[in-house]
Amino acid sequence: MTTFEKLNFDNQALKQLPVDSSPDYLIQRRVPNACFHRVKPTPVDEPKLVAISEDALKLIGLDPSEFSRGDAGEYLSGNTAFPGADYAAHCYCGHQFGSFAGQLGDGATMYIGEVLNENNDRWEIQFKGAGKTPFSRTADEPTSIITRLAPTFIRFGSFEIIRRGGPSAGRLELATQLADYTIKLCYPSIENSESKYADLIKEVSIKTAELVAKWQLIGWCHGVLNTDNMSIAGPLIGKWNLMKWAETMEHLVPRLEARELIQESYDTTYMNALISGARAKMGLFESLDGDKDLYESLLTAMLESGADFTNTFRALSGVELASDGEVNEETVERTKENILEHCCYSAEDCQAAPDAGNEQELAMLRMMLRHGMLDPDQQAQLQENLAEYEAKMNKFKMSNEEKKIKDKEYWNAWFTVYKVRLAREKLNPERRRLMNGANPKYVLRNHILEKSIKMAEDGDFSEVNRLLDLFRDPYDVDDKKSASAEYQSPPKTEDLCLKVT
Repeated sequence: MTTFEKLNFDNQALKQLPVDSSPDYLIQRRVPNACFHRVKPTPVDEPKLVAISEDALKLIGLDPSEFSRGDAGEYLSGNTAFPGADYAAHCYCGHQFGSFAGQLGDGATMYIGEVLNENNDRWEIQFKGAGKTPFSRTADEPTSIITRLAPTFIRFGSFEIIRRGGPSAGRLELATQLADYTIKLCYPSIENSESKYADLIKEVSIKTAELVAKWQLIGWCHGVLNTDNMSIAGPLIGKWNLMKWAETMEHLVPRLEARELIQESYDTTYMNALISGARAKMGLFESLDGDKDLYESLLTAMLESGADFTNTFRALSGVELASDGEVNEETVERTKENILEHCCYSAEDCQAAPDAGNEQELAMLRMMLRHGMLDPDQQAQLQENLAEYEAKMNKFKMSNEEKKIKDKEYWNAWFTVYKVRLAREKLNPERRRLMNGANPKYVLRNHILEKSIKMAEDGDFSEVNRLLDLFRDPYDVDDKKSASAEYQSPPKTEDLCLKVT
C-alpha cells in the first residue's frame, strides 16, 4: 500500500494527445486543436472529508490510513497537489437529444492523472467540483468535491471535436490520434492488426451492447444517454450513439462499412447478453428454447400487475427444487404470495402514479422518432409500441379488489409455465446464492438518494456513509445484511415521479 506522496503517476493521456497549456484556463472559450487544457484546482477553505470508499482505494493501492492524516482534505480538495499529478480539463463535444451540441468539455471536472497500481493496472483519477475550466458553464457551480476513478474517461464525444461546429472541425488527425490512443490503452490485442480501426469499432460496439444489456437486467435506465456521456471502454440509442461516434473515423473506416460492423455486432451481442443474464435471474442454468419468451412474459406480468422490478426478481429465489429435482409447490405458493403482497402496487397507487413521468417518457420517444434516430423498421416498431403504451395508460382504473384478482391471474399463469421450465433443470445446491448474485437486494432508488442529499445539505453525512456501506455489496448473496426495510421497499406513490419545474 502507498501514500499520497508516492502514488505512481504515469500520465499517458497528456503525453500522447494534444494539450493546450495557455494560462487563460479560467476564461470560458472554445479550445481548438487540443484534447485537453491544463488547469488548476480552485483553493477552498477548510475542506472536510465526509465519505471514503476503501474498495476504490484498493484499486490504486492507497492505504486507507492516509485519510486519517490532518492534510488528507487538502489533497482531496486540490489545495495540495499530488506529486506527479498534472491537472487538465478534457475537451469533448456531443449529440444531445438527437442534435449536435458543439463543444461541451469538462466544465465541473478535471483530470488529475493516471496511477499505476502494483499490478500495473492503470486508473485515471478525476476531481469533480474542484474549480473552473475553459469549459465551465453556468450550471457547473461546485457544491462539493468528489474524487473518482475509471480506466479512462475518454468517451464517444471526445472524437466529435472534429465535427463541423466543433472546436477542431476538420482536424481528422485528432480523431486518428484518439483512436490510436484508445486502441493502445483499452484494446492492445488489436494494435498490430491491419484492420485495427474497424476492429476498434466492432470491439466498442460489443462492449456497449453488453453494458446496455447489464443495465436492462437490473432495471436501470440512463436518463441522459448522449454521446458525451457514453464511455469508449452501449438499447437502440446505444447503437445510434455508436453510429455517430464511428462517423468521426470515416477517414479510417468508410461509413457504410462501419454501420455494417455495428449492425452485425450490436444486436446479436445485446440479445445474447440479455437472455444469458435473464436465465441467471430466473435461476435457469440450462440454455433451452423458449427462455426468451419466458423472460418476456415475466416482464409482461410485472407490467400488467404494477410489480416492482427489483423485488420481484429477488423473490424468485424463494422457489426451491426438491432433492428429486421436482419443484417444491409450497415454495412456489409462498413466492407467489410474496410477490402479490409485497411487490405489486395497489390500483390506487397505480392510478396516482406518475402521469408526468409517463408524459416525459412519451416525449422522449416521440423526440427519437422526430429526429430520425432509428432505422425504418425500428421507427415502425416504436410507433406501434407508442400506440399500445398510450392505450394502456388507463388500464389500472379499477378497484383494489378487482386489481388483486387480475394480478393473481397473471401470476398464476406465469408460474404455471415457470414450473414446467424449472422441471427441466438439474438440481443445483447453489441455486439460491447464484440467483441472489444476479438479482440485487438493494438498488439506489431516487427516493433513498434524495433523503441522503437533503441530510447532507443540512450538514449531516451519516446517511451518505450508511448508503456507501450498504452498496458495497448490493447483492448480499447470503442474505446476511439486515438493513432497514426502507432500503429494500419500493418507493411510495409520491416518490415514483421526479417532477421538474
